[in-house]
Amino acid sequence: MGIGAAAVSFASCQRSNAMDPALQETLGQPLRGFTNNPDFRDAGRSITEEQYATSYNNFYEFGGTKNIWVEAQNLPTDPWTLAVSGLVKNPQKYDLDDLTKCFPLDERVYLFLCV
Repeated sequence: MGIGAAAVSFASCQRSNAMDPALQETLGQPLRGFTNNPDFRDAGRSITEEQYATSYNNFYEFGGTKNIWVEAQNLPTDPWTLAVSGLVKNPQKYDLDDLTKCFPLDERVYLFLCV
């Protein structure tokens, strides 16, 4: 009897594999026009499911909660500009399109560890 009750309580702790519909709407189309970089194809572990990789935050620069992805949808990403300024010889601003023309996209798989 005690084992059965424990099993029921553990079952309720399991994560659902269903993706949050609000998250699904934000994913958009995958990037196109990139090549797979063979030097970064395998991180030695299985790839994290997209629903977890796109909705979990461990970077406190973006916010102090794990579900900051909801608020991150308001982050403007277009136009996106990179400014090189400060103690540099030639300060410049680069548009994202300028950078992708000079540095083509490539896919890399990395292993990130929680500490």
